[in-house]
Amino acid sequence: MASSSAAGPSTAPRRNTRQRTYSMAFHSEADNAPTTPPDTTRLVESSRILRPREKKVDPLEGGLGDTVDVADWDSDKERVSLSEEEDEEEDFEPDYTGTKTEPQRRKHFSKGKARATFESPKKRLWVPGTSVKTEVKAFVRAVDPNKGRCILTGMADPAIAIQFAHIIARRTQASVLTLLEFHWRLPYYTLNIDTRYNVGPIKADNHLSMDAGHWALVPHYADLDKIEKWVGKRKDKNAAKDRRNGIANLWKRDSNTTELEKHTYYMLPLSDALQNVPIFRLPPNREFLPKVSEERHVFPFRTLGPLTSHIQPHFAVFAAGAKLAAVEAKMGSRFEKWLNDLANNAPSFGYTRPTVIQIAACLQKIRRIYETWTSDDNLPPDGHDWYKRKK
Repeated sequence: MASSSAAGPSTAPRRNTRQRTYSMAFHSEADNAPTTPPDTTRLVESSRILRPREKKVDPLEGGLGDTVDVADWDSDKERVSLSEEEDEEEDFEPDYTGTKTEPQRRKHFSKGKARATFESPKKRLWVPGTSVKTEVKAFVRAVDPNKGRCILTGMADPAIAIQFAHIIARRTQASVLTLLEFHWRLPYYTLNIDTRYNVGPIKADNHLSMDAGHWALVPHYADLDKIEKWVGKRKDKNAAKDRRNGIANLWKRDSNTTELEKHTYYMLPLSDALQNVPIFRLPPNREFLPKVSEERHVFPFRTLGPLTSHIQPHFAVFAAGAKLAAVEAKMGSRFEKWLNDLANNAPSFGYTRPTVIQIAACLQKIRRIYETWTSDDNLPPDGHDWYKRKK
């Protein structure tokens, strides 16, 4: 076959540069013979550019900066597998430390007729994409006392882009998850970031500013004290023999109760960038009083709380501590003064008549708890029984 350079300029019609020959049938310029793609893939018809279904992302230090779209289907995901749900999670994938992770098949719904019975994830989740699975959203809506409304604004209309946000980000490094599993008294490799108690509906712009470190959710001082006491009791315990006292037991309720789990939170502003960004919140009875106007809250948002959510406080405390640690790393010696100034603008943490000393003490508790949970001083060495996974 003669090359195009020897025969002069090609007379074949110019190919559209938007086509990708690796993922769709195409015709050879020489003999116009059709070539069929492998049988294991199919295409979603679209006039948009075809891109690889998944794209790798770099891990983010500290677990910040995760953005999750509310849409079930990402517009970039044009090429899909015929057996997407069965095969996708059975393949080995490298985690952020470069090691191999075991296949993880997530079975969130129970089998049979009882489709409304939810099963918690049993292993870690490693997903390079950002779209939240439909079943995860169903779990969140089932336990959310706000019925899928934004925790800050109370809005639920999909037209205003409500997103399902991870409090501890999906991209948190594997080494950090190992530390949390150890300090939270969980079996090794069982902390799943997609648990419903780490995901909540938040308006898109508020979600982005939270991931950027501009604000954090902080729990009621009573929950903060409860976590601090639990951490103090666990310091001298053997992690491998102390699994029955996992941190989730702090929020364990009577199995006969029908009420949804609720925790009280407050918005903690961490950046002056929010000074010109008011928050408009709908009253909780808006369905019955549609003419009631939104409440306007401005920096430092002391009037915004208290906020109610199903998110468990230990997730929020770790995320808030990570944001404070990021500010400290950036400011250096100026951080202590900044923290004292923050206490003057911080929310009440649930105190009826809060003082600066009480608020500063709450901020220091968050710092100490975070430092304990990110310390590897007592982490068992490789080969310890704690690292053995249950089959």
